Amino acid sequence: QQLEELGFVKKEKKGRVITPKGRKFLDDLAHELVKKWQETS
Repeated sequence: QQLEELGFVKKEKKGRVITPKGRKFLDDLAHELVKKWQETS
């Protein structure tokens, strides 16, 4: 899948697992959303 190609998740025996790179991407995205939300409030 696309997330695997980008290195955000990897396939393991029990299914797909988020990688540190994927976790950082989500954390950065969440921080940006909070920042923008605070600017508009």
